[in-house]
Amino acid sequence: MSAEQNNTPNPRAFFNADISAPAFKNHLIRKALLKRVLSSNKKLTLIQAPPGYGKTSFMKQLADSQKLPYIWLNIRHTDNDPMNLLHKLNSALALAEHARANGNSNEGVEAVSAGLHQTGGFTGPSVPLWTRSLIDQMNKQSRLQVFLNDADLIQQADALDVMNLLLQMSHPGIRVFLTGNAPMQFSYSHLSIEHQVLEISQEDLCFSRQDIQAMFVLLQGSAPDDALSSRLIELSEGWPAAAFYMASTLKNDEALKRFMADAHLKQHAFERFFIERVFEQQPANTQQLLLRLSQLDRFNLEICQALSDSPEQCLSFWNYVEQHTFITPIDARGQWYRFHQLFALFLKHRCQLAFPETIRNQWLVNASHCFYQVEAIEEAIPLALHAKAYEQAAQWIEEAFPLIVVGMGKHQTYHQWYNALPADIIKRFPRLRIGSIWAQLANRQFLNVAEQLQWLITHKADYSAAIQQEIMRTAGLVHCCMEGLKDNAEKAAPLVEAWLKRWQADDSYLDTQHRHYEMGLALLIKGYCAKCLSLFQDAREALHASIQHLQAFGSYYGITLAQALLAVTYAKQGFHHEAQRQAQEAFQLARVKLGEKSHNGFGLAALLAAIHYEHDEIETARPFLKDTLPYLKEQSPTDLLIAAFETQARILIHDAACEEAFGFLKDGIKWAETQALPRLKYKLLDELIVALIRQQRFSQAERYASEYDLILRSAADFRINQSPHNIAARSIIYCLWQRKAYNEAGSILVQMLARAEQKNQLRRQAEWLKLTAVNQHLNKQQQPALETSLKLFQLAAPQQYLRMLLDEPDFLPLLTQLQDQAKAQIMALSEESQRFFARLMGKIETDKQHHGKLVEPLTAKEIEIINALAEGLPNKVIAEKLLVSLGTLKWHLHNIYGKLNVKNRTQALIKAKAEGYL
Repeated sequence: MSAEQNNTPNPRAFFNADISAPAFKNHLIRKALLKRVLSSNKKLTLIQAPPGYGKTSFMKQLADSQKLPYIWLNIRHTDNDPMNLLHKLNSALALAEHARANGNSNEGVEAVSAGLHQTGGFTGPSVPLWTRSLIDQMNKQSRLQVFLNDADLIQQADALDVMNLLLQMSHPGIRVFLTGNAPMQFSYSHLSIEHQVLEISQEDLCFSRQDIQAMFVLLQGSAPDDALSSRLIELSEGWPAAAFYMASTLKNDEALKRFMADAHLKQHAFERFFIERVFEQQPANTQQLLLRLSQLDRFNLEICQALSDSPEQCLSFWNYVEQHTFITPIDARGQWYRFHQLFALFLKHRCQLAFPETIRNQWLVNASHCFYQVEAIEEAIPLALHAKAYEQAAQWIEEAFPLIVVGMGKHQTYHQWYNALPADIIKRFPRLRIGSIWAQLANRQFLNVAEQLQWLITHKADYSAAIQQEIMRTAGLVHCCMEGLKDNAEKAAPLVEAWLKRWQADDSYLDTQHRHYEMGLALLIKGYCAKCLSLFQDAREALHASIQHLQAFGSYYGITLAQALLAVTYAKQGFHHEAQRQAQEAFQLARVKLGEKSHNGFGLAALLAAIHYEHDEIETARPFLKDTLPYLKEQSPTDLLIAAFETQARILIHDAACEEAFGFLKDGIKWAETQALPRLKYKLLDELIVALIRQQRFSQAERYASEYDLILRSAADFRINQSPHNIAARSIIYCLWQRKAYNEAGSILVQMLARAEQKNQLRRQAEWLKLTAVNQHLNKQQQPALETSLKLFQLAAPQQYLRMLLDEPDFLPLLTQLQDQAKAQIMALSEESQRFFARLMGKIETDKQHHGKLVEPLTAKEIEIINALAEGLPNKVIAEKLLVSLGTLKWHLHNIYGKLNVKNRTQALIKAKAEGYL
């Protein structure tokens, strides 16, 4: 859930240092090298060299030399957790967009909430999905530069996938610049083949004699003569760090000559001697502070003060820091610094020789508290773990759980910390294990969850009464959640009722926020179960109560999920206008608080698409379905999955893309089976069988109906209380119609209509009335069919169930018959029902004309591909973007070329434009 109102540390204060370019001073501008890089206009520029060659400085010069929007990331080892990397990329993109919108550069702008790509909740989107989302946002800009400093630190598979997708899917106007000490692990061979890679090496970054003279002029106002400069270059082998040191500290030719004549220089490698010289020339106080800080990845003034023996020592050292000798700034404000890698390795080694581990660990502990004070808890915890301050680390990990796991979905980071703790500490801090349980539950690792819960319950006697109570409370709620995630409302409903009865009292909790969180979650499950069981009043009451608790806790993810279920409750009852208002309100909240690319936002979009389709607002429905299913497949209530699948299939059929619709439904059925979602499976089976029969593909429909036991010998075999029969009753009736078993179908329809009336499901009543009218019509019972149709209009008109009737081909003759034979009865209906009937008749005529023109139209998917072709994207990138295989894309292209009667991509674009598709 959201951590913004939870009094948990906010990483944003420290995060800025990782997404802003450093504020370098007095660095030599590499004009010739800049010109070479900028004129190359390559997609990827690799700047690879050992430490001290000015890679970061040069990349900052590249960023400053162009008035183009850019994002900057300082990569760290922690970014091998892909969620950490994506959060940084997300914030960096938001920072660039904020700066651009306000006419600023990125410099000095505080990081802002992205407002576009927040994860929200326990589980954000998968790495590929969120990466694609961010790249889509980047691709909206015609030109953008991406700078990744120390990109070679990315080495783990999931994080490397982020880099691979960035290079594969970003359009040519996005240029990527990377620095690293070692070869990159991600793949860019496709760019090499296309000659879109520029490599800047150590040799390119080496200083020439002219460069070293320019550096002396920059720092001292004058330069050594050519001979002396040539000797300096020979000695340092053009190492920029050495040139900077000499120009900033050796003030005349005599000092330079003494430096070069140093006897030790002949006995050691130059780099080793040079680093020792830098260290040994500092005062003893500065040396000591250098050694203490060498244990840290980065530091600022406050940390220097914490590790100093006196204010004077800190002030002296800070003056030295600002000379930037082997110490470089990290952020744009020049508040955070780090040691060059070679210097850091030297200092760490020296520190280990000079001080025992206990003292070094105490410095780490002091630094960890400093990081904690500036709300950089993700920095504080690893330092405490490294210092073996396990109790302090355990306390902070417990405290960080709402932010790291619940708010940001960084399960890998949490478990890395968790696994670094000794077993006895984990046993003493049971909430750590509880946190692990919630993280694993979010990833549906049910077996691991059960094992961890069993361990806690077995050992609960080892803890205080309050902890025992929390263990039992957590165990009960987790079991409720597991059954809910399995879409098993029948099992979850009694569990959550028992849990609420036992744990809703205030005295069951140590703090109010914890109570709001757990009560909000439990009531959410109760509302979900009641909705599934058609206890609509109970569902609304529970969901409204859940929203109140989740608002108090500050979880917009939870709030919008509860609102989505509330909208589904209205929709399931048949109140589409109320459902639309609720879904629209929640959709806007999700966009503002969770971003345009949130799971809940896409779930609400699917529901809105379904309602718009039902109201025959098909063009309004289409945009809501874009990119929806990949998110919903990762985490969504089954009802929203059903809405997305059914609406997409119906729109495809409306567009005369029947083959694509059938393939789409078949893939959905297979996926539902792999995910153990029987309700979704049977809903999609029902949709597929009905659609096949409507297209007169009886043998295919019969094959699917037979495979899933949906062909009945008689109505006596129908089991209304069994989910397969109840969910797929429509397809069962259609199959009976093919055998002309109208009496058997009528018997089942009587049962289904009575059930819908009992549960007060208005749309389901309308559905069964429609099929009853069709069944009567097919059975030559014309007058009863007309009377049933009139009842149907009275029910369907207030909620505008238009497509339900228009999509039923066997109902259309009844409408014509009504118009011809029952004018008096129609005039006796309410004005609302009369208007509804008139709209139906007008729409039938419009659809006839529409289908008469579109003999072989392009499908929605094919139109999307044509637009991708128009962008000049290669087939591989288009396939990635559309989440299809390359083979499937080629099949689509074959169909497109056939429909447009062309032979290649160029001709297809010309013809598509002429036909109005572009």
